[in-house]
Amino acid sequence: MPKISLILPLYNGGKYLRPCLDSVAAQSFKDFECLCVNDGSTDDTEKIIKEYIEKDKRFLLFNKPNGGVSEARNFGIEAASTPYLAFIDQDDMFHPQALEVLYFLVAAYKTDASAFTFNRIPPGFAPPEKAPIYDPSKLKVKIIRDPLEDFFKTRQGGRVEIWTRLYKKSALAGVRFPKGVQPAEDTVFTLKALEVLKSIAFVKEQFIYYRTNNEASVMAKGVTEKYLKSSFTAAVELWNRFLHDKDKKTRLYRRIDAYVSTLVFKTIISRILKREKSKQKEMLALAHALALELHRKNVFRPAALSLRRRLVSILFLGKHFKFARFAQM
Repeated sequence: MPKISLILPLYNGGKYLRPCLDSVAAQSFKDFECLCVNDGSTDDTEKIIKEYIEKDKRFLLFNKPNGGVSEARNFGIEAASTPYLAFIDQDDMFHPQALEVLYFLVAAYKTDASAFTFNRIPPGFAPPEKAPIYDPSKLKVKIIRDPLEDFFKTRQGGRVEIWTRLYKKSALAGVRFPKGVQPAEDTVFTLKALEVLKSIAFVKEQFIYYRTNNEASVMAKGVTEKYLKSSFTAAVELWNRFLHDKDKKTRLYRRIDAYVSTLVFKTIISRILKREKSKQKEMLALAHALALELHRKNVFRPAALSLRRRLVSILFLGKHFKFARFAQM
């Protein structure tokens, strides 16, 4: 049995898929399987995956009807039979030692997870022919003993990218991705995971290339009905998990409270106010209705925000959109 299951959700990813798969095949750590979950692609994604399977039996293909990235990742988690789980997205690339470093850290320090950082790259980026080589035993390691507390050591919270970590599957205690949520599915999964993980071995080096400004990404499509409803669902999920019937007087829960309200502000209020007036009328009405509903449920609390964001939120909830936009400038 391999030691790591690398989960790769796929949906119409043909444009950037080969560099991603090449980076996986080139890993210095060989004892893994790559679970390629094809989520109803209509382009050449399946054909490309089959080419790699012909050359490398560590790649496994699973075809399923389209259900979204959360469902695809959950499918991969359930299909995995290995002790450890890792993730990569179809338009990103690993450094050749990514899995080697992650596995060395959990094995050497006996932690529930390991983590590194990432390098932002433009859409047309090509990885260097000779990547820097590291001795994992000489990397400076930080052992995090209370991952959720550590995440909220600053008011804005830590990083939520799931593909910077290796997870001991048994330590996740049933944590899964929220169905129907994209974007913000990483945020929900990460916070739930950090709540149950007891320790993480972390290094600051960058071992994954994250492709920014990808025209096929959800964020690049702007404010859509799906985007707004996904943000709504993510906020409710986090509130139900961390804030419902909890003592919000502690520093941790005050910060989680502010974090959830900030998520609502950024994804539902601030983004819609930045859109062109001619294109936003219908989405503006939906954003207002969702923000108001979250406010009524006490999920979104402007009082937890900074003064400027509080003002923008109050104006927005009162339908004073022109003044809210001006206050946000």
